Amino acid sequence: MREPVRLVCREGKPQELFADLVTHNLDLVLADAPAGAESRVRIFNHMLGDCTVTFFAAPDIAAKVTGGFPASLDRAPMLCPTEGTPLRRSLDQWFDSHSVRPHIVGEMADSALMKMFGAAGTGIFPGPAVIEAEIQAQYGVSAIGRAEDVHERFYAISIERKLKNPAVLAISTSPCQALFHSGLTRHAGAEIRFPRNPDRPRFASDRRPVCRPRSRTHRPE
Repeated sequence: MREPVRLVCREGKPQELFADLVTHNLDLVLADAPAGAESRVRIFNHMLGDCTVTFFAAPDIAAKVTGGFPASLDRAPMLCPTEGTPLRRSLDQWFDSHSVRPHIVGEMADSALMKMFGAAGTGIFPGPAVIEAEIQAQYGVSAIGRAEDVHERFYAISIERKLKNPAVLAISTSPCQALFHSGLTRHAGAEIRFPRNPDRPRFASDRRPVCRPRSRTHRPE
């Protein structure tokens, strides 16, 4: 965008974030699951993309995980998302399908915190395969295998059927298209911009982080 944008991000429960969308306190909610029919407000899901899941481990743990993947995960220390989340349900089903019983040493709602504990050697942890190289470089961990049958999906949720806000479109489209066109995803990303409030943008994610981007725009009288 030509004009500077300031982002305000926060986390919250889905229904609380959706309510803020309706009152225009938020321009966008970023989530790993679509808003369901149980939502009390009229909102629209915009899928940004999906990717498979890679398992990562600090060097000391990675050196001990031998015997072939995914059998090597059996009884291995594992960090997982909290129960009830889409990714946790998918991982539990995947573990069962491969007769793998990892030792769950931690459950975390914050994926960044999980990566930090994983980097410290607490346990193996899952992450989006689409940013596999970035996770390895940032946290100094190794990729030990990929769960091709497990997918993380990402959604932009708004009260607009068609996104119009310039700031929202910029945030969701360009970065996401570049990311999800890398060949690791099944769906191309969509760009999203939020042009609602001329002061600052706010987005929300139910992972749950929330943010809202606002751009300085002027409408003709």
